[in-house]
Amino acid sequence: MISFEKIDKYSLRYAALFRYVRFIHRYVYHSNYDIVGKENLPKKGEATLVISNHQNGLMDALGVLFTFRDDRQPVFIARADIFKKETAARLLRFMKIMPAFRTVDVTRSEVGKSAGIFLRAARVLIEGGTVAIFPEAGHESCHHLGTFKKGFPRIAFKAAEESGYELDLKILPMVNHYDNYLNFRQKKTMIIGKPFGFSELYEIYKTKPNDAYLLLNEKCRPVIKEMMLDIEDLNYYDQYDTLRGLYCERLLKKRGKKISYFPYHLAADKEIVNKLDEIKETEPARFECLMNKAQHYQEGVRAFQLRDWVINKKVSLGELILKSVIMLLLFPLFLFGFINNYLPFNASRLL
Repeated sequence: MISFEKIDKYSLRYAALFRYVRFIHRYVYHSNYDIVGKENLPKKGEATLVISNHQNGLMDALGVLFTFRDDRQPVFIARADIFKKETAARLLRFMKIMPAFRTVDVTRSEVGKSAGIFLRAARVLIEGGTVAIFPEAGHESCHHLGTFKKGFPRIAFKAAEESGYELDLKILPMVNHYDNYLNFRQKKTMIIGKPFGFSELYEIYKTKPNDAYLLLNEKCRPVIKEMMLDIEDLNYYDQYDTLRGLYCERLLKKRGKKISYFPYHLAADKEIVNKLDEIKETEPARFECLMNKAQHYQEGVRAFQLRDWVINKKVSLGELILKSVIMLLLFPLFLFGFINNYLPFNASRLL
């Protein structure tokens, strides 16, 4: 395995790439990118362990990375199976990513290697660095918070132990929130919570480390859950997601909030989901009826290949006629662009 001893050393090449990718991430890939809670970021040089929800692979890591504007270079922890090829492993190390050896990714004989990685991460923290990890140890691909694993508590307590329990280590909660996980030019918001310590668990860790790991997870998971949109009922996930998509902008208008400001959408989405949870508990018959209607709506939209915004948008007859004329006039331009882009676009997808 390649060495990660100097992974936290400042890199000029990394800094140059950082600025380029940050520009692409902010102004090209996303149509809107907002950061809420910048005042909660610890200063550079303060030991910081970042934890975040994980819903969209690499884009979650970039979201965390680009919240920092002080030229720091955080170290990330990712699953070990992506390090199997040496070329990929060297590239990931350059990107300041270290592997966590999970039983689902590697052989049992390799799982023990995580101890060395966690010790290295702990020393990065002791030296005043920043380490970022996703406690779910896998991404959900939806607005749902999975269970927290023991990886990040092991790093946190190891850093405390190696420093003689004198390290002022702060856990910094963050949340990635997306308008759409897959489409280009979508909206994204990063929420930065208030950092907090966990020194009250040190004595438990000294005698019962596994209990301390569980208690730290129990302390941190509700913090992330409160910050994000968490649809707990996965049996009705699609219906919840449909209803919050349909009613979000209506609720924002009712509350007098600016629709173009995406962080407001997160608050509205959470309010809608909480209301649906309330109806499920207090009026189960009404809830079932609502879920059935949402499913019927979904099936109709898919059958006619429509989008929610088409249903929500009110269009006058004059506007419809005007748009139809414009579409006819511009159709030759569309046809030219389509023909000249279809083949190269699909060729790249095929590759």
